[in-house]
Amino acid sequence: YLDFAIHGTLFDPSSQIEEIPKAFDLGVSSFKMFMTYAKLRWMTDDYHLTAAMDLIAEYGGLAMVHAENGLVTDYLEDRSLKKGEDQKKVFLKTRPDYLEAEAIFRALSIAAITYCPLYIVHLSTARGMVPLQQAREEGQRVYVETCPQYLTMTDVKLQKLGPLAKIGPPLRTEIDRLALWKGIQKGVIEVVASDHAPKVKKVEDPFFEAPYGSPQAETM
Repeated sequence: YLDFAIHGTLFDPSSQIEEIPKAFDLGVSSFKMFMTYAKLRWMTDDYHLTAAMDLIAEYGGLAMVHAENGLVTDYLEDRSLKKGEDQKKVFLKTRPDYLEAEAIFRALSIAAITYCPLYIVHLSTARGMVPLQQAREEGQRVYVETCPQYLTMTDVKLQKLGPLAKIGPPLRTEIDRLALWKGIQKGVIEVVASDHAPKVKKVEDPFFEAPYGSPQAETM
């Protein structure tokens, strides 16, 4: 048996937040927001993240976040592009683990002051578990997910497959991969989910222009 549910996703939160109550009327009670992808115009800034969590909490729902600091990521990427660096080789360098941990801490802080249950999607780093463990110890209601790609692959795979392994957050290091398994064993991570996001792309495609995402349902 396969049980599933549909999450709402706020790609344009400044205009979509007011629609959250209508979504609840349709049976949707969980809403995903992106703290990154500013260039794609998907990023939820702190003001609208707070407004959304406040409303979601009022209606008894669940806020979900892709936790990476989008603006700092964009700066690091732009700086790298100006230097003419190979974007495949520096993909992990322009999306460091500090930026995931920082965004997780920020999301936890906003969720705490709005009393909103929080779901961290596709955790990819050892460093990101630090604020999550602290929040748990303080009794905050937070759920944590990782994915099979982060449990089985590293940046080494990205260097071989290029665009096919271009996902966000990126495939990390062996240290991160092993830490995620320990996070599952310790109960910090409760969920392993697919983050299934298939895209049409080839190994030889230009890396920078290639879309994010890979198919993971069959891996699950």
